[in-house]
Amino acid sequence: MDLDELVNIHSALHIYFKNAFGLWSGNTELLADCASISIEPIYNKDDASVVILGILWKKLQDTHKLKIVK
Repeated sequence: MDLDELVNIHSALHIYFKNAFGLWSGNTELLADCASISIEPIYNKDDASVVILGILWKKLQDTHKLKIVK
């Protein structure tokens, strides 16, 4: 799945990230970390969840390659 396809399921992950990482309650430390690594400005928790999704996708691309099984 490429990043564009992943964005299509982002709405479910978006809610999960906000709950799991305390973005609803204003996790200012995580918001600041997201802002420090993002190219785009981070204005709210929705922007931060996009950054988290991008980092997760990149990490999975780097560590979990599909292998052909014969």
